Amino acid sequence: MGDAIVVYPEVVQGNPLGAKYVVRWLLNKPGLLHPFRPTSGEMYFKAGNFSDDPSLTGGAPLLTAWQINPVYSNRGSVNRSGTCYMIRKGRDRDIVHDLRGSVCLDEKSHAEIADAFNSTDTFYCYDEMTMYAQYAALCGCLSIVIPKYFASHDDYIATRRIARFGVSYGFDHFDHARATQHLVAGLLEEMACESDATIDRFVDLTQRRFAGAQSG
Repeated sequence: MGDAIVVYPEVVQGNPLGAKYVVRWLLNKPGLLHPFRPTSGEMYFKAGNFSDDPSLTGGAPLLTAWQINPVYSNRGSVNRSGTCYMIRKGRDRDIVHDLRGSVCLDEKSHAEIADAFNSTDTFYCYDEMTMYAQYAALCGCLSIVIPKYFASHDDYIATRRIARFGVSYGFDHFDHARATQHLVAGLLEEMACESDATIDRFVDLTQRRFAGAQSG
């Protein structure tokens, strides 16, 4: 590996590539869904406040890589019916909606998922930390995130800025989700621009940290 800097998410155990310099990008809270086994001397970055553990990291810098997939847009369908759903990281959840006729979107392509979001009325998302909840809203589908880790809708959106618009955390905020669907695209574009700055900072911080290790 030489002097390459390797970036692992928190789900990767240890340093399987034997890299000299390791960055751990926390996409979810360490140990929440998977065992967490870091190595010494790692540098930490977080995908958001929800994924950081300051007792471990001391407060990780933010690193995001927002990119809006253009396949997700509202085609103006007037004949929506039925539901679709996604499990992803919500494998331990109880299914709370009627599965009869509901389309499972796990493992489907972006094009297939966009088609489902544009033809169905409601999307049930069992993964609290996926951008598909926002993609559903972009397509005009009522997006419902099934709660588990957050106490309320307000707690959820306070931690996940991306979820401020177009999403109901649980079953009591459908009006908010529908009324703010039109704001989702602008928020995602804003966050994509801000993401570029976090990437620049990532490069700067890692070069200073690991260049110093090389010179030392």
